[in-house]
Amino acid sequence: MGPEIAIAALVAAAALALGVARRRVHRRRAQRRPGRTPERAVAVTSFAEVDRLAAAERCDDCAEPLRARGEGSTRRGERRLRFVRLACPPCERERRHYFDVTEARR
Repeated sequence: MGPEIAIAALVAAAALALGVARRRVHRRRAQRRPGRTPERAVAVTSFAEVDRLAAAERCDDCAEPLRARGEGSTRRGERRLRFVRLACPPCERERRHYFDVTEARR
């Protein structure tokens, strides 16, 4: 029974490592999507559009809808940016989503 347990433990460890590696690759790809960094901020023409787009965001890990947990403003040169802090209730992961509001009308 000893070798079977060792093999099962090795298979379980390999599966766990593979899952971790896949999640890491998935998160890196997600960081390159529009809105994930200030440099990739999504251009919007109204603040209502910020609310609408933020409400449509989903978790990278479990695909559940994200909830807004706060927002703020920042500048990058001449660009005015708005960010929304989003959180996934099941995963408890948080991230920011950036919007370029330079041309936005109130």
